[in-house]
Amino acid sequence: MNKESANQPDLNNLQDRLANSNEMFRTLAENTPAIIYILQGERFVYVNPSFINISGYSKDEAYQMTFWHFLTPESQTVTIKNMELRKENPNLTLRYEVQARAKDGQLYWLDLNTSPFTFNGKPATLVSAFDITKLKADEEALRISEARFKALSDASFEGIIISENGICINANQRACQFLGYEYEEMVGMPVSAMISPESRETVQRNMVNGYELPYEATVVGKDSALYHVEIQGRMFSYQGRQVRAASIRNLTFRKEQELEIEKHTRRFQALFYNSPDAVVLCDLNLLISDINPCFTELFGYNRQECLGQPLDQILVPHDLKHEYDTHVRLVLDGNTSVTETIRRTKDGRNINVIVKVIPVEYFGCFVIYSDISDRKRQEATIKQQLDELEKKNAEMERFTYTVSHDLRSPLITIKGFAGLLIDNLKRGQLERLDQDLERILNAANKMDDLLHDLLELSRVGRLLNPFTQFSMTDLVQEVVELITGSMQNKEIEILVSPALPDVVADRARIFEVMQNLIENGIKFMGDQTKPCIIVDVYDNNDEFIFSVSDNGIGIETRYYDTIFGLFEKLNPNVEGTGIGLSIVKRIIEFHQGRIWVESSGPGRGSTFYFSLPKLYYAN
Repeated sequence: MNKESANQPDLNNLQDRLANSNEMFRTLAENTPAIIYILQGERFVYVNPSFINISGYSKDEAYQMTFWHFLTPESQTVTIKNMELRKENPNLTLRYEVQARAKDGQLYWLDLNTSPFTFNGKPATLVSAFDITKLKADEEALRISEARFKALSDASFEGIIISENGICINANQRACQFLGYEYEEMVGMPVSAMISPESRETVQRNMVNGYELPYEATVVGKDSALYHVEIQGRMFSYQGRQVRAASIRNLTFRKEQELEIEKHTRRFQALFYNSPDAVVLCDLNLLISDINPCFTELFGYNRQECLGQPLDQILVPHDLKHEYDTHVRLVLDGNTSVTETIRRTKDGRNINVIVKVIPVEYFGCFVIYSDISDRKRQEATIKQQLDELEKKNAEMERFTYTVSHDLRSPLITIKGFAGLLIDNLKRGQLERLDQDLERILNAANKMDDLLHDLLELSRVGRLLNPFTQFSMTDLVQEVVELITGSMQNKEIEILVSPALPDVVADRARIFEVMQNLIENGIKFMGDQTKPCIIVDVYDNNDEFIFSVSDNGIGIETRYYDTIFGLFEKLNPNVEGTGIGLSIVKRIIEFHQGRIWVESSGPGRGSTFYFSLPKLYYAN
């Protein structure tokens, strides 16, 4: 036996062992979930099913590819660096991560272990890999989440402290600034060291119990300052550990603001509910949000009737809608509006008010109503008094003129004829004595009549007689009987309506009115062939209108107002002082009535009307 024959059994044994080893490798590689492939140079010489599943390439396709076709450009760079290391140390086992591209273009991450290997008797590289795509995605998501958490926590207006077993393990900038610590000082500090003694038990209990609702406590800053805060905690997983995150909101400023707001609210409520003016609070749509008691008192609406109602529908008269809309536009532009206008009450009355609208930004407006009804009445009264004063001044001027003219004229007559009478007596010329004395007597009588009428005018409204109930029919009949003798044989027919009512008034003064008006009709009858005077009455709601009509000479329209003036005489040749109708006017106005005249023109008669309110009449 030669030496070659002696070694043949050993070689066969080695080949069997190698075949068994390759079979074991293939069995293991074919059934492992790991990705297994072998490279000789840059080419695949073996790929297992896991490689085929993840890459999408068949074995034949893989064997036609180079390793570089399988990798992304970034991973090719990493691989080249590792191959340089392998050249320096061929036996070096390397582990690194690459990103590969599947046949369909999808990218995935592999964790590679590369080792030198002999395949079919030739040097090769054995690569085992695991798919870490999901792990990479989870790591990236965690990285992004942690970055977001840090960004959000640092940007938060609230302090955030993360603790584990009562020890601070993380904190945002706001928490550090708020409590006055550096970040390095906060981390590792017991949370209890940041809590005031009176709140410590509450905070620890809530941490142990995992309490998640907000609650208030007091914390201590580095400078020992106390801060009132709101804390809300929650358990969550942080870097694989169960920790507690607590947000800390500083309530110190809010508490101060709440106290200030409460103080202002009390002041506002005191002003709102005790204001002497009616005040209503409206929202941006001008719907009523609240009213004060004075509003109810002024307009008659209670709070429930007003809430949620449009302001204009409740208060604004229909004919003032345009004015209301104009002021609304001013208020919506942020301007304060003040106007004097009229508003309607619940019972339908219109009252004079000053409306001031004050806009409230982002809410609505306050509307303030000041009742000026009394002021308006006073203004009307003052205007009436001024008008009356002007009339009285005019009367006074005419009175002064009359006193200086009409009274002086008889005096001049008396003085002149008295002087002539003395001269004639001295000369013994008595033939004119009777005429001069008669003229002196006539002038004196004229003065007496004028003074009597002036005295009577001054008494009207100053010397009062008791108001009594009497029949106007009886009164007119008495007047007719009294003046019958003064008709001077004139055949004047006086007709009196049977509908004249009983009245309650100053009988003597109303008698003067009727006497003066009837005598005035007789005086200005003219040459009427069938003279007639009619006394009538008609009901005019709250007053009675009495009339005295004649068919005499009539009155021109231009004299309607002046005829009642003091000493006004349309015909100077007619006897009288011109005071009679002035006295009548004052008597009627004293009874809160009106007096006026109407005529169809000269020669067509006149009718004098006077009214008396029914409040002076008996039921």
